[in-house]
Amino acid sequence: MFGSKKRKAKQEAEFAAKIAAIVTEIIATKNSANENTTTFKEAAGAMAGSIDADDHLYSKLSDDSNRNLSGPTRVRMNKIAPYLWQSNMIANRIIELPLAYLLAEGVKITNDDEDYQAVIDAFWNHPINNMAIKLEKKVRELAIFGEQFYPAFVNPLSGEVQLSYLDPAHVEEVIYDPRNPEQPVGVKTKRMSNGRHYFYKVIINGSESVFTKQTQRLREGFADGDIFTLQ
Repeated sequence: MFGSKKRKAKQEAEFAAKIAAIVTEIIATKNSANENTTTFKEAAGAMAGSIDADDHLYSKLSDDSNRNLSGPTRVRMNKIAPYLWQSNMIANRIIELPLAYLLAEGVKITNDDEDYQAVIDAFWNHPINNMAIKLEKKVRELAIFGEQFYPAFVNPLSGEVQLSYLDPAHVEEVIYDPRNPEQPVGVKTKRMSNGRHYFYKVIINGSESVFTKQTQRLREGFADGDIFTLQ
């Protein structure tokens, strides 16, 4: 019995010695590999700030501060969202119940000033805008797609505003103020049927002076018209 315990203790000691030798060999190999690793340094100036003056116009490959979906994913989202609204009862109710709560009794915008009320009525009842009919559809599609885009056209003689519609599926990118990432400043479309992209300037309730000089220069590039965005 005593001899059996002695042999067992010897075997355990030999096994522990083998494990220690293997671990030592692994550590030595790892240290050797680290010594042979080539060290790369970042390009000069990168730590001090941007290299190009217009680097805010580009996105890093490893980062997307706007949390945008990739192109293919965005396309798929624009197809799946209306499909679920049509085919899935729960998804349909998620859209339709708030819509009914908001619009079931109709919507009317009023102002005590008669001149302002005339402008509101002209916009609301414009034969193209036709908000009494189209408002429900606009609110529904905002809920389904999560965003809506309305190019606006102003009659140079009467001042009447007419809204058009830009399908979210045709939007390639929404560009934000580089100094204020919650403020959209422009919309770039995908290549349209005529072979070109369109660049719309986002409408704000104020003058261009509210933006920095840098953002004002950026917005000058959006010269294909003005657009309202809802997101």
